[in-house]
Amino acid sequence: MFIIIAHNRESNKSGTVTMDAGRDTSALEYSADLQLALSFTLCKDEDGKKAKSPNQLTDDEKRFVTLTVTKGRFGGGGKTVDLYFNGETMTYTQTAPEKSARARL
Repeated sequence: MFIIIAHNRESNKSGTVTMDAGRDTSALEYSADLQLALSFTLCKDEDGKKAKSPNQLTDDEKRFVTLTVTKGRFGGGGKTVDLYFNGETMTYTQTAPEKSARARL
């Protein structure tokens, strides 16, 4: 089963997603085996570079997202994959480190 939920205000403001980011998710926290989060790559402090807020991102920067395992009951929690979203084909493609959003800055 897959459930897609809206983020709470704090998560929307910061652009980062944690296990607590969903609205009214306490039941999911205890019963779900796997929780995945999709967030803008440049909204996270990483590699010494300051994070941007979602409002500061250009349309091109919004195409770069990071899929994070926020909960993995059987392992894998905290692992991430950088993706590029192609709106024309509605597909996500894994990006190589040299083509990631951070490498373009």
